[in-house]
Amino acid sequence: MTPRLPQPADSRVGAEPAAGDAGRRPAYAVRAVLRPPDDPDWNGARLQVQIAGLSLIERHLLGLRAAGVRDVEIAMPAHDPAVEKAVRGVEVPGVRLQLAIDGHLTGRDAIVIEQRADTLVDPRLVFEVVRWAVANAASAECVDRFAANYPPAAKSPFTGAAARAGDIREVDPAAETGLFAAGLSVTHPAAERPPARLHAGRRYWHRIAGATDASQATTKVFHATMKPTDGIYARTNRRVSIPISRILARTAVTPNQVTLVAFACSAVAGWLFAQGGYATMAAGSLVGWFASMLDGVDGELARAKFRATRFGAWLEMVCDYLYYVLVFAGMGVGVYRRTPDPLWILMGAGAVVGVILGFVAVARWKQRHFPHAGGGDSALAFQRTVEAGASNPVYAFLRRCAFLATRATLPYYIAIFALLDLIDLLIVIIFVGTHLTWMLVLYASRLPVQAVALTAAVDSPVAPPRKAHADEAPPSQSGRRSMAPLRGEPS
Repeated sequence: MTPRLPQPADSRVGAEPAAGDAGRRPAYAVRAVLRPPDDPDWNGARLQVQIAGLSLIERHLLGLRAAGVRDVEIAMPAHDPAVEKAVRGVEVPGVRLQLAIDGHLTGRDAIVIEQRADTLVDPRLVFEVVRWAVANAASAECVDRFAANYPPAAKSPFTGAAARAGDIREVDPAAETGLFAAGLSVTHPAAERPPARLHAGRRYWHRIAGATDASQATTKVFHATMKPTDGIYARTNRRVSIPISRILARTAVTPNQVTLVAFACSAVAGWLFAQGGYATMAAGSLVGWFASMLDGVDGELARAKFRATRFGAWLEMVCDYLYYVLVFAGMGVGVYRRTPDPLWILMGAGAVVGVILGFVAVARWKQRHFPHAGGGDSALAFQRTVEAGASNPVYAFLRRCAFLATRATLPYYIAIFALLDLIDLLIVIIFVGTHLTWMLVLYASRLPVQAVALTAAVDSPVAPPRKAHADEAPPSQSGRRSMAPLRGEPS
């Protein structure tokens, strides 16, 4: 639940570049109100429930910031010491937070998001709903067929595609009845018709009432870190990496630290391959496979805890390519020790050169991608860019075979060849494949970059919440007129 959703510096949406003012939509600030539910069992202490290493209030603020919100208000019917305690020690850079008695953020120039304080909402859903409201100049309320939480295990993402942004649709109230409020609504200042009802995917929200709900919400958070580009091998890796990530999320371990540990495992794998024995090469393949598991953990932690950064994405990319360099060089040295034939040293060195050229080609493509695709998932953008030219046989071949060179897939084939004692054959295949890869990437660079919807993208320059010092003042409180309750919300 951690996309970076680019907004202008003043966090206003709706304006589009144009030569003149004709056809230009007005720009609106985006603000948010967190409102306690009409539930007699509600207690502000729920805002301190831990979900994947962050409290619920921290997730509210970081998630809203990721969706482009800079002003957040917690509206209370009366002074609530539990709510005040929950927010007093939390500060999210870039977000102005205030408590308000019967308050409501208003303004003719503002799009106001209203969200239930006890409901964890995926920032992708918030962004999609705001984007829908801007495009249609209309207000909207998210609804679902179920009032209770959707169990995250009811449809495991391991058996199909991960949840995607854009899984919302407008419903006809007359045709579809029995719908419940999902805990999210958006009010557009220029709306001229009653609020539309948007059906939200059930993976995008979760009510928090206790420890069980927090555990299920944590599962949803990590399922949301899966990428649209994850294939069968990547989803298999997630079965190992996500449980590891859930454990590490409760600690102070950072994604970059995990990346460096994975790099250390890659170095060990390369050293084992260089020993040349069957047992050491088999062990090296298994260590390399474990390193690929950790390669998923750093991204999962970064997205789940809103700690993804541009530097972290590039560090991961560099360490991924160093994995190839170390392992391929180790293979060449190891086979040379068996034969000894200097040809294998040359083959290993040639594979390393191919990896370096591939790194340069991919880095060049990413430099083109980030300015034009808005900082979204570069792997998904590359996939869609190649698909756009699928009529070309070269692009069609690249689209079908690119997965073989991924960090999630290649360690499986390395392990198979190592266990079959066919590393010498594998080096030949890798030598050809590495050089073919960089040439194909350069060839694909001729295509215009396809922008992607920002889902669980890396590249989110988000710092973790900073705890306020004991002598700092609590968030401001004010008394303003009450807002109308969420439409259709069960009492």
